Amino acid sequence: MVRCRIKTCRRRAAKAKKKCLRKKKTAVAVRFIAKRICGLVISDRLRELPPQNTSKLTVYSYAIVNRSKEPIIARVEVSPNKDDFASDREATVPPDETIVIVPTRFLKYTRIALQTASDASIAAECDVYFQAQTFIGYKPAG
Repeated sequence: MVRCRIKTCRRRAAKAKKKCLRKKKTAVAVRFIAKRICGLVISDRLRELPPQNTSKLTVYSYAIVNRSKEPIIARVEVSPNKDDFASDREATVPPDETIVIVPTRFLKYTRIALQTASDASIAAECDVYFQAQTFIGYKPAG
């Protein structure tokens, strides 16, 4: 944890030999995390991506870029362990578009499951981005 002080306050305190009246500020650093999986081939069978440990992240989201002419169904799944996943949110990604999907429920692990919207065995291609922020050294006031 880094503490910041203003130099003029130190000088004034040294001259008057009084305690500095300005509040000490706690510095907060933001850590950014980004992962991407490009060129995924999706079919009518459900494809589950590796789970992300989201237990210590403050904000996180997934962006799905559909690079094909077929719509894709993207579903966020959450789990207390890496084995038992429950469906959280689901969205359809139209052809040649991008959507952002954010989980509404919290559990330790989060992953994306993808499949094409049609039952035909037509493959689709997409890119998936996972981005997150967490605060390092955060100390609430008080």
